[in-house]
Amino acid sequence: MLIKPLLSVALNRCRPWMPPQPRLQVVLVFFLPLLLLLSMFCVNSAWSQGLNKEKITASYLYNFAKNIEWPNQKAMTSFDIAVYGTSSSALMNELAVLQDKVKLRNLPITVNQVDQVDALVNYHLVYVEDVSAKILADIYENIDG
Repeated sequence: MLIKPLLSVALNRCRPWMPPQPRLQVVLVFFLPLLLLLSMFCVNSAWSQGLNKEKITASYLYNFAKNIEWPNQKAMTSFDIAVYGTSSSALMNELAVLQDKVKLRNLPITVNQVDQVDALVNYHLVYVEDVSAKILADIYENIDG
């Protein structure tokens, strides 16, 4: 217990130009601005990576399909994804990248943009965006029925 007060006296004698300051003030004055600068740099680098809604959607669809056990999985020759209700070429481009680069349980992935509700029965995974409640009910009835 005697060492701590002696150390404090010795440090104050080494820095006579600085009055003794409590630790909290030192942390707030020196380390808080440094922490703020580092956090701003990290946020800026995360934005520069170019994550957008389309990339996140494509990743989500792939991870969802990867973690589901499909009942007819042994008979499948490809994994088919349908995109309904969107005209987003950016989403289709991201899904095309996924289709070209990745396989799902050693099956090739096919992605098609579908405009007819009746055609959705032929797909393993259906992504629906921006449709009315009636069309969504029609899609559900068609797939479930």
